[in-house]
Amino acid sequence: MNRNRCWLLVVGCLMLFVTKALSAPATNPTQIFEANRAYQMAEQLQGEGKIQEAITAYEEILKKYPNTDLKNDIHLRIAQCYSRLGDDDSAIRIYLGFVNNAPDSPEASQAVSLIMNLYYERYQFDEVLIMAKQLAQQYPGTEAAAMASYRSASYLYSRELYKDAIREYENFIQQYPSSIMRLTVFNRMVYLYIQEGLFDKAETLLKERLDQNPTDTYMIRQLGIVYQKQGKYDEALEMYQQILKINPNDIDVYEQLGALYLEKGDKERAIAEWSKITETTPKQYSRHQLLAHIFKNHGFYDQAAAEYQKAIDMEPLFSYIYTQLADLYIIRKQFNNAVDVYLNALLKFPMGQPGRTEIMEALLDLCQLEGLYDQSILRLEASLASSPNNLQALMTLADIHFYRGSYGNSLYLFKQVASMYQDQGRILLDRAQSLERETHFNDAVNYYQAVLDLFPEGLNTQYALLQIGKLKSQMNQPDLAIASLNALTIQSKNRIYGVQNSHWLSGYILIGDIYLQQKKDVKNALSMYLEGRNTVEQQPGGMIAYYDQVIELDMKTAECYRLMGEYDKAENILDSIKNRDQTKSILAQVSKLRGNCLFSQGDFENALTQYQEAILWPMNEEWVNDALERIALIKEYLDQNGEDVLRIYAQVERLKKTGNYDEALRLCLSNANDDLKMETGEILTLQRRFLEAISSYEQLVNSESKLAPKAVFRMAGIYMNQLNDLDKAIKKYSELIEKYPESIMVVEARRQIRLFASEKLPSSHIP
Repeated sequence: MNRNRCWLLVVGCLMLFVTKALSAPATNPTQIFEANRAYQMAEQLQGEGKIQEAITAYEEILKKYPNTDLKNDIHLRIAQCYSRLGDDDSAIRIYLGFVNNAPDSPEASQAVSLIMNLYYERYQFDEVLIMAKQLAQQYPGTEAAAMASYRSASYLYSRELYKDAIREYENFIQQYPSSIMRLTVFNRMVYLYIQEGLFDKAETLLKERLDQNPTDTYMIRQLGIVYQKQGKYDEALEMYQQILKINPNDIDVYEQLGALYLEKGDKERAIAEWSKITETTPKQYSRHQLLAHIFKNHGFYDQAAAEYQKAIDMEPLFSYIYTQLADLYIIRKQFNNAVDVYLNALLKFPMGQPGRTEIMEALLDLCQLEGLYDQSILRLEASLASSPNNLQALMTLADIHFYRGSYGNSLYLFKQVASMYQDQGRILLDRAQSLERETHFNDAVNYYQAVLDLFPEGLNTQYALLQIGKLKSQMNQPDLAIASLNALTIQSKNRIYGVQNSHWLSGYILIGDIYLQQKKDVKNALSMYLEGRNTVEQQPGGMIAYYDQVIELDMKTAECYRLMGEYDKAENILDSIKNRDQTKSILAQVSKLRGNCLFSQGDFENALTQYQEAILWPMNEEWVNDALERIALIKEYLDQNGEDVLRIYAQVERLKKTGNYDEALRLCLSNANDDLKMETGEILTLQRRFLEAISSYEQLVNSESKLAPKAVFRMAGIYMNQLNDLDKAIKKYSELIEKYPESIMVVEARRQIRLFASEKLPSSHIP
């Protein structure tokens, strides 16, 4: 915003408040209540980000209740709304209206501050100074001008333009002697004078202030600092002693006195003065903590350690004192002492004590960085030898083994902890979840199993069974996964009513998914989905409580009917879902599934329509990508009159999902189409005929098919994931990058190379 626009706004606002100067009768109590209620509702709209609606609501209040006491607040709110909308001119016009109406009022001062904030937020820093100058000229001597001057000086200070800031602050002191901000400005000036070495000016300013208030200890201390900075130690001491006469317990002065004696080279006297901080008010841990901090900052580490220990003795369950003492030892590279501090804390802190986790994390970080696991373990084992049931020692030792990667030793100890600390296996669950996140699936299963062993009827049993099922599925152990999930559903049937979670229902869904996706057993998958839904229906209110899961079950059931060729049943279920739920994401999924049904039946035109409806709303879901691929496939072959190929493709897709690989392969081989050759490679891979799959993909590459990049990518995947031949995998990924640089799969190829080849190849050789 340029200067001319600023002046136009100043002029333009002159008429804004003309009608508001007239007095009016007081609003009656009913109107006061109604106005306040309307104001709250408008505030809520503003808080929810409905800015234009909020402006309308605020303006309606002013129209309906023109004499409300909320008038000024409402105008400020409207200005803030305009600012949120990016309409700075309107916002500033309202703010300047306050200034024009009553430039000496608190509202005018606030309005100026808000204008400056607006400029800061827009990074229009020069406008701050321009506006301040204009307001000073337009409204000299007023609170509005004072605020403008103050904020411009503060801006200069924040930009470390100290000389310019000093000049502006000095101008403020001269022009606004009665401003409420005078004391703040005065303190800032003293600081800046000292900062810039202008000690004479600082001394003059402080003495003027002390003439008005001789007992102002803050100003006396600042004057002492001015003398001390100049090496005038006697004068400084006189100031500090003057403060102590007024307040003998002023710990800031003792800190300053100690610093003064240290500057003079008298370390013993410095320590003596600092020590008075604890002597003036004995038996306060915070004083010892402060004294330790002072000693630490000045390099008196032994004295600091002693004071931290005194603070710990007074308050043995305050975690941050331990961390401060440990940090002191770490600074001195006395890591063994730091470990002892952490361990002492952990052996004292009860389970669940606030701060225990932070200390444990600090200990583990130190052990990791400095290789101190063994020392910590020996110390804890010695403690347990004398006190085998020490819960804190067991827990600490278990955690150290856990984060060191000794999961077996850790589990043994955590089991002991769980038997003594009745938390229903919560600690074991936390560690299991951590292992799961780190993809240590076998170890995670062991921890979840420990929860089941120790708390077979506990609150976390269902969750543990569900997670074991998930992990076994991820480890490609479908039968073991189903066994765990069946245990979950059986347990749930015995106490299904009143269950407050949906773990049991997730169990039904996951069993169905395993049958469908891993075992290719559509009938058993359908049976589990239907059984899960039937169980929900048996519960009072279950269809409402588990609404989202019921929709998911119905969609999966429709997919099963499609794969079984029972298209009418699938369509009926999809119609039922659509009638119940008009949510965009649900409608999109229904369209995708209906497209699948039509595709399987060979009705490609209508399938295309459904797939296109499925992608109307952008969603980051895997099925959206499937729909996009189907759209591209259908359009390509319909344009080429290739419906026969599409029919084969549709049959192959369904046969693959039902596990009928031999028939699917026969259909693929009956046609020389490139897409079917790609399917041939995938089917051979599913049959674990990896070399034949690679040969099929090689045919696509040799024929220079448009699918060649995808074929190379698939071959690399087989070498990497199935044949564990990383050298050949890297070679194929490199071939993809070099021969097909425009392929969208190049990014993933580069990622895989960097992931697996960084130790085999110099970084300069990685594409």
